[in-house]
Amino acid sequence: MKFSILYILILIIWGCSNSSPYLPEKPADLLSEKKFKSVFSEMILNEMIVQSKITSPKLVNKKMSDLGNEILKRKGVDSLQYIESFNYYSADKDKMEQIYNEIIDNFKNEKQKLN
Repeated sequence: MKFSILYILILIIWGCSNSSPYLPEKPADLLSEKKFKSVFSEMILNEMIVQSKITSPKLVNKKMSDLGNEILKRKGVDSLQYIESFNYYSADKDKMEQIYNEIIDNFKNEKQKLN
């Protein structure tokens, strides 16, 4: 019994570590980090706007799907290319945290410009 608990704890600690045991193969049509951040930033911004205006989860999902497709089309990005790029960048927890922080910093800078 003690061995099982210790084994489970080790697995939990290993699973929560910063290094990912699985790093996917780099997609052939990987979006550059700059392009990915641009698309992802717009996706996040639109999601915040939609969720602040619409309360029905079903309507939020529909609107987000429509807006997401519009963003991808406007940016010249295929949905599979975006998903594969998202999966690739998010497999590295440190890299994804850096991307999120840069997007948040950009939002803060834009907000300061408006004030």
